[in-house]
Amino acid sequence: MAHVLCIPSGLTGGLYSSLELMRRLNADGHRVSCASPGDCQAAVTAAGFPYVQLTPNTYSEWSRVDKNVPWVRRLMDTSNRRRKAIEALGVERVAAELTEMQPDLVLIDRELHEHIIIALSLDLPLALTSTWFAIWRKPRIPPPHKGIIPGQTWKGSRAGIELYWRWLHLHKTRLAFREGVRHPGADRISVLKALANLHGVKLRKHIELYQWQIPFSYKSLPLLCLRSLEMEFPHKPPRTVHYMGPMINPQRVDQSTSTDSNAQLESILSRHRRDGNRVLIYCGFGSFFKTIEAFLYRLFEAAASRPDWDLIVPVGEDQMRKLGELSAENVHCFDWVPQLQVLGQADLALVHGGVNTIAECVHFGVPMIVYNQEFLDMPGNTARVVYHGIGVEGDIRGETPEEIRAKIDGILENAEIKTRVTTMRDRVLNSDRDKRVEDVVHELLAE
Repeated sequence: MAHVLCIPSGLTGGLYSSLELMRRLNADGHRVSCASPGDCQAAVTAAGFPYVQLTPNTYSEWSRVDKNVPWVRRLMDTSNRRRKAIEALGVERVAAELTEMQPDLVLIDRELHEHIIIALSLDLPLALTSTWFAIWRKPRIPPPHKGIIPGQTWKGSRAGIELYWRWLHLHKTRLAFREGVRHPGADRISVLKALANLHGVKLRKHIELYQWQIPFSYKSLPLLCLRSLEMEFPHKPPRTVHYMGPMINPQRVDQSTSTDSNAQLESILSRHRRDGNRVLIYCGFGSFFKTIEAFLYRLFEAAASRPDWDLIVPVGEDQMRKLGELSAENVHCFDWVPQLQVLGQADLALVHGGVNTIAECVHFGVPMIVYNQEFLDMPGNTARVVYHGIGVEGDIRGETPEEIRAKIDGILENAEIKTRVTTMRDRVLNSDRDKRVEDVVHELLAE
């Protein structure tokens, strides 16, 4: 029995995926534990795994303070500032903590660069985890922040995709230069390189600067991609990449809602189960940022004229105070809802393009209208939904209530989209049964 240590970043979507990865490894006979610089303790311990709280990374807070120091003083105090910046990474005790835990394999979120460097310095068996779709530079894979579909228009041509990758290269170079000027000697890349030198890690042989991830990605380390290859654009992944599937546990226990909210939600779902003529629409825009309120006003207006629809909208506590009073009889606002429970019955989902929500819609065979705000990888995720024909893209800023209503009706009446999303669900579930996670982890442990 091997000891597998998972180190997630703590962001909600990635944490859910990590917990399901841990559950599967535990069921395969491994001893699994978790550590994180994020606030994960409640969720991890509730799932039954040992947990170690790592020191949070406060580099962003340090850099905001450093930016206000006169530039000449910053330049003259470079070594001292760099030392403080390294301390702000929060990894001073991580080497001792990892050594004490004695894992046989460490699985670290690919964005936790400082923890990856420490694990490399200890020569621990190491693999990275990621919940993104492909972010590597390939001839038929566009950068994830662009909603480009390969083979469509000049943007999706081989030359067009290459042009966008070259533009990204220049953009990243400009960002790195700007940060180097703003924080001389203590910008993110310089600090991570200094940390690597401090711990005897030859970072240059591991990293790759010109892929999508900022500030860099890793070319030499195995990567467990917690996504489905079936949902990708067709391509051959790099040899170090292993697609594991979306890591969804339909039995997971989400945070609790109030008794009144639970009763209200169950009443809506029960009515939908009883009345086959009612349509249940879920509007889920994730936990990472706020939805555009103007869009919600237009959506509510679109739904109000269709009494046979039930629209369930989690809006967060702050927006709940503003929007709750605007709800029509068939528009139901909550500060939070258990997403999997609602998707298990939904006929349609309006989503923001977050990769975890898209995966959960596919898991339950729910067609989508994706209203993304062009944030991070959301355009690329949206392009994959459109490419596979399991949903359509909406315009969150420009669509009128009439256009929103027409788009919803169009999806509900489109049997082909429903068939495609059902087929995709079956393909993904079949791949889950192949024990990819267990087999890949066995290979890593054997190596």
